[in-house]
Amino acid sequence: MRSVSVAQGADTGRYPFTLPAVRSVIQAGCLELNPGVTLLVGDNGTGKSTLVEALAVAAGFNPEGGSQSFRFATRATESSLGDALVLRWGHTKPRTGYFLRAESFYNVATAGSEQGAGGGGLGFWVAGERPTARSDNDLHVALA
Repeated sequence: MRSVSVAQGADTGRYPFTLPAVRSVIQAGCLELNPGVTLLVGDNGTGKSTLVEALAVAAGFNPEGGSQSFRFATRATESSLGDALVLRWGHTKPRTGYFLRAESFYNVATAGSEQGAGGGGLGFWVAGERPTARSDNDLHVALA
């Protein structure tokens, strides 16, 4: 992903478009994304997480995290921003990916374990254990 912009014609006078992080993208015309790492820095409540979640949704990922083919929902809380984003890709668009969302990774791991246990899926295993056998912090450390 090389850049993101808000589609022309989007109703930008309402939430989530009024959040400072999103407003900055609108005012700049687009947000260029470095091929290595792009950091979003700002105060709490400025829309950083909302923007990252919307990027994931616009790229085809589950808003709670996971891969593009792994779908589940515990409670829909995502904004409509993902539907209004326009993504520009590099020379090639990756065929696979993963959206690691710290706030809901435990839910993703639990759903993956349950699907693997009885749903015919592969199930999720982290460092040789089912993720539900670990705390949130232990899961994040094991993934690193």
